[in-house]
Amino acid sequence: MQNTFWTALASSLLAALVTAAGIYTIRRYADWGQRNTAYFMCFATAS
Repeated sequence: MQNTFWTALASSLLAALVTAAGIYTIRRYADWGQRNTAYFMCFATAS
């Protein structure tokens, strides 16, 4: 039971770090993000 908690916590923290890195990248390189908006939208609708 305790192992399940730590696995869920680690998974949640990893997801938060990946999301934060993605947000930072898009904010830091806004012009690159604007140029590739169509690509990102296609990628988002595929899932």
